[in-house]
Amino acid sequence: MGSNHDFVELIGNWESVETEEGKTRDDDKIDFAFLELGVTILSQLGNLKFISNNEVLNRDLKKHEIYCSVFGYPHSKNKIKNIPKKKVKPIPFNFSSILNFEETIFEKYSYSMDSHFLLEFDHKRSKNSNGETVNSISPRGVSGGGLFLIEGMEDTSSYNFMNVPTFKLLGILIENQKHDRVLAFTKINLILGAIHQYIRSG
Repeated sequence: MGSNHDFVELIGNWESVETEEGKTRDDDKIDFAFLELGVTILSQLGNLKFISNNEVLNRDLKKHEIYCSVFGYPHSKNKIKNIPKKKVKPIPFNFSSILNFEETIFEKYSYSMDSHFLLEFDHKRSKNSNGETVNSISPRGVSGGGLFLIEGMEDTSSYNFMNVPTFKLLGILIENQKHDRVLAFTKINLILGAIHQYIRSG
C-alpha cells in the first residue's frame, strides 16, 4: 500500500468471506477481505486520510438517488516506472454514472439487491467533464475502489459542480461485466457488518 513516502507491506491475519463447499474464490460474489491495522503499520502509513463514519451512507437510498462516482487507481495507469526507487505517480480512475437495478442482470451473475450495487459503465466510450466523447479508461486494477453516492443530485441538471460535492460511500468494486456494461460492487454495509462481527468475537 502506498504511504506518504514509500510502499508499505500490509502484514497480518487477513479476514475474508469463506467460499461455499465445492466452489472456488472465482465463484465468490461478495469478494472482500479486511485487515486490522496495528500501531506499527499506521505509523508507517503516515498522515493518510481514512474514510470516517460520517462519509458512509447508513440508510436506504431514496428513489432519485442513482447518481454515483467511482474512485480507484487502475493498474494500467499506475505501474512502477522507476524500479530502484519504486516510484509511482498516482493516476486515479474517476468515473460518474447511474445505478442500474435491472433484475435480469442481477440474476445472470448471481448478484443480490440486498448485497450488491450495479453501476452503468461502457468500457469503450465515456464522456469527459466537457461533455466530449472519449475512450474509457479500463477499470482493471480498480477492484477495491469505492462507489460513492453524489448527494443532492436528482438529475444531471440539478447539481452545481462549481461547489464541492458531498459523497457518501456505498460499496466496494468487485467485478466488471463488460457484456452488460456494468460495474459490480459489494455494499459497504455488508462489509461493515462483517467487520463489526469480527470485533465482537474478539
